[in-house]
Amino acid sequence: MSMKKLTDTWDKVLSEYRYSKWNLCGPSEPVMPWISPSTPFCLARTLKNIGTTIHLEPGELLTSALESPGGEIPAEKYAHYDHLIYVRRGIIGQTATPTSGAGSKLHSLSITPAGRILGGGLDFYFCHPFRSTRYALTKSEILVCNKEVLKQILDNDDALQQTLQQYFELCYLSNSITLEAISSLGVTERIKLYLLSWAVYWGVLITDSNETQWVRIPLPLLREEFSRLISSSRASVDKTITTWKKEGILYTEAPYMYFQSSLVVDMMNWLCVFDEFRSTYRNNLTLEDIMPESSIA
Repeated sequence: MSMKKLTDTWDKVLSEYRYSKWNLCGPSEPVMPWISPSTPFCLARTLKNIGTTIHLEPGELLTSALESPGGEIPAEKYAHYDHLIYVRRGIIGQTATPTSGAGSKLHSLSITPAGRILGGGLDFYFCHPFRSTRYALTKSEILVCNKEVLKQILDNDDALQQTLQQYFELCYLSNSITLEAISSLGVTERIKLYLLSWAVYWGVLITDSNETQWVRIPLPLLREEFSRLISSSRASVDKTITTWKKEGILYTEAPYMYFQSSLVVDMMNWLCVFDEFRSTYRNNLTLEDIMPESSIA
């Protein structure tokens, strides 16, 4: 696949994300690695009301208000310049800024699809942002939201402020699960978990004429970015995907990928075991609990 093959149809499918079903302690579905929960509707609505729209082409760097011409700003002026970035369309990649003398090639460290706050916003309350380069993996639309304006709104809305804090905590949990997956799972399991992450937010269950259950998801990025995210080589990803295609348990029909639901059930179990027993909402849901069902005519 090349970037040109991620068509407008694929982009439209990806933009039709589902908002997380939010309860007192967060979303009802499992918190997934690589992709944080979609922003709660009430928070997304607020950001859309105060944000300034910026359009980005694939590969275009995002120059945020945090960056002055010299690349740095005094700490005491941080709050004046800082903004919160909400991704409204497309996918933004984030990578550590190369040090002097390092190669210039961008390596995707994390992704923020539509419906989420870029980078999780974990530096919103603290003056210690992660030095990174952010760029559009696909054609994207972002909203630049002034932090001070948002804080004024939050000061008068305790429920919204609590929701934002919960959301940031869940983003941190998502990052923690990502690190655990990369450090403890083999390549095959990481690929399964990555596909499951896409399924939680974009997947549809489909039962064919043979009563076999499939999951349909938008194609999960280009293979090169796919492999970088799961910390594997592209050759390993291609080999695994090719094997599954030969076994008849996975196939692609742009803009979608289809795989048998049985392929990722063990990763649902892994997520459940990863939870602590004191968790209020454990990851003991089934695929049927998480995504809508359909049928092949």
